[in-house]
Amino acid sequence: MAHYYQLSVTASVPNKTTIKVGFGKLKGIFCSSASATPRVTVHDSATQTATDPTIISILTPQASENYPLSGADSGIGFSRGLYVLATGTMELTFVYE
Repeated sequence: MAHYYQLSVTASVPNKTTIKVGFGKLKGIFCSSASATPRVTVHDSATQTATDPTIISILTPQASENYPLSGADSGIGFSRGLYVLATGTMELTFVYE
């Protein structure tokens, strides 16, 4: 069963968020609004260190866009966790298992 996590980011405060710790699968990202040069990086990590793998390197989301991720069994697997770095102003919803 898929879960979701809604994230609000403002331009003045970069956001560092652990969405899930441990194994899972990122199924997609929906951006409902975006301005002020939005950028998102997604890591396979619980706390993000320099050695953790990057799942998505610098996505520049557009408002009202859905970014479905496909792979084996529909989604991209992660083992350590789902960790997001976001800058700019945006409203995002992450869909994951």
